[in-house]
Amino acid sequence: MTDSRLIPWRRIAYWKCLACGECCRYFEVPLRTGEYARITRTYGLDTVRLGVGRAYLQKTFNGRCIFQRYIHGRWLCSLGDDKPLACKIWPFAALKDPRHGRDREALYEYYGDRYYVYVHPYCRGLIYGEPTSHIMERVIPEVLELTARPAAKQRYTTADLAEEISGITPDLRSTSPMRLRMRVRGGGGLR
Repeated sequence: MTDSRLIPWRRIAYWKCLACGECCRYFEVPLRTGEYARITRTYGLDTVRLGVGRAYLQKTFNGRCIFQRYIHGRWLCSLGDDKPLACKIWPFAALKDPRHGRDREALYEYYGDRYYVYVHPYCRGLIYGEPTSHIMERVIPEVLELTARPAAKQRYTTADLAEEISGITPDLRSTSPMRLRMRVRGGGGLR
């Protein structure tokens, strides 16, 4: 989920996931090796798609990630803590090198390490302007912590949206992998 149009984090005043589901519809979700193993073991091989040298989460007939659920007018991820890192840190990208330019605006020092943090402008939850303490002291540090330790718990990124919105946490673990595969093949989506 990277793009040459990424912008430095210092241009963002505030961000919060709106659970619009557009990122999971229009972008491919790349999987790291451990994520691929965990997701296929838990949900079955048909929940991923293999590309050239890379694995991605599978999409339904309408282009949505198969793990999206429509609940109370919002698109929520049913993977919970099993979400791939790309999903956990969306719309942010934390890099060790300033690959997208504007080095000073992207620089964020975290426990003595230098990171270059960029944001994908496609996200509708962004508010542009002078960074607030929410971005500087909560969101960016959590993105960096997740980047370093993907199993770390989320609090300020997309972690608790299901509970916040509806008071419940959707979970497909109760759905057998066979039933999940039938839904994907049948084009029924996971609504």
